[in-house]
Amino acid sequence: YGLAQVGAVQVWQNALRNQQTAVDAYRHALSLGGTRSLPDLYAAAGARFAFDQSTMQDVITLLESQLETLYNQVD
Repeated sequence: YGLAQVGAVQVWQNALRNQQTAVDAYRHALSLGGTRSLPDLYAAAGARFAFDQSTMQDVITLLESQLETLYNQVD
């Protein structure tokens, strides 16, 4: 599940930047189905199939900033 969550957060990050481009890339990746390797599917969706420090830091930074935004809306 962790693999999917890291990919999903990256696709979400792309959508925050440009929703239409992110959706188009995601749909393209879905259309490839089982015809490509998982790293290739991630790349088609605009995500990195990497679980290195840089990728994880990007994911964590986005999640922390979004949580902070939500917390500030509640206060």
